[in-house]
Amino acid sequence: MQIRNCRIPAVSSTDLTLHMIFLTAVVILFISGTFTVVGFVSNHAKITSQVPRDTLSQEDVVVLVGGLTFFIAFIVALLTQIRASQSLYKLIMCCISSNTEWRIDAYRRSEDSLYRK
Repeated sequence: MQIRNCRIPAVSSTDLTLHMIFLTAVVILFISGTFTVVGFVSNHAKITSQVPRDTLSQEDVVVLVGGLTFFIAFIVALLTQIRASQSLYKLIMCCISSNTEWRIDAYRRSEDSLYRK
């Protein structure tokens, strides 16, 4: 099957906008999650080697901002999929099922391994 023959399900402009917001939120999730983990690991290494402090370090701020951004992006992603009439998963499954072609060959008893001897 060629790509130009691919059948794509119809999507309303509202759903298309919501799905684009969802994909943007997922990218932000990965980026903020990465920054949070890197900041946490870097901060943990510094905490074990230093005495207690009263101010926030740069790594603390990265972890807090990354965690907050992750939480907000997660809520936005969740709400966009709840608000959409068809979720992105349903659209992908619909696209796969409408582009799957089944070919059924005629039955030949001579080629059936059950009856070969």
